[in-house]
Amino acid sequence: KECKNLPINSTPLDFAYSVHTDIGNSCIGAKVNGRIVPLNYRLKNGDQIEILNSNNQKPTKEWLDYVVSQRAKNGIMQYLKLEQKKYLTTGIDLWVNLQNDFEIKLTDSDFRDLVKKLKYDNEDEFFVALGKQDVDIDYIHNHFYHKLKDLKRTPIDNDPDRNENTSESASNKININVPIVYSECCYPIPGDRIVGEIV
Repeated sequence: KECKNLPINSTPLDFAYSVHTDIGNSCIGAKVNGRIVPLNYRLKNGDQIEILNSNNQKPTKEWLDYVVSQRAKNGIMQYLKLEQKKYLTTGIDLWVNLQNDFEIKLTDSDFRDLVKKLKYDNEDEFFVALGKQDVDIDYIHNHFYHKLKDLKRTPIDNDPDRNENTSESASNKININVPIVYSECCYPIPGDRIVGEIV
């Protein structure tokens, strides 16, 4: 058995971080005097503590409300910063891949507008959420579809001298200035074969 001196109102998390940072990061609860208690349980003088751990556990921002020791706070904040940086990098990579898949590149103004509509305070917050896969990806896909539709709305070439045997012949021309409506059941991406119906 080992005795630890902890601040008043310490919790099992404070105790776990006092042993080792990895023990704190993976703490899922504790047994105090043989009884299972939650992470925010306030320890008392003379309590006997057994820390319960899991490899699947990760610190969260709420943990900062549970701890009182500086060592525990530092351990939690360090982990959260590393996770934030990892998700930010992942989110940026995913965003680049998304634009490449749709063969589109949003302007800075369009991107800021998208971030605002998704109710994120800034671009980094959006990228972190995307890295965590917490973003409404269907909304982004629909946003891209509308942008692609706008880009493809170009006037028809009415040049009478154009070769009728080319793919641009008058018989094959379609007025793409008319409204385009995607079926609710279909979500094509660039490269997919699309069948349209003029009504």
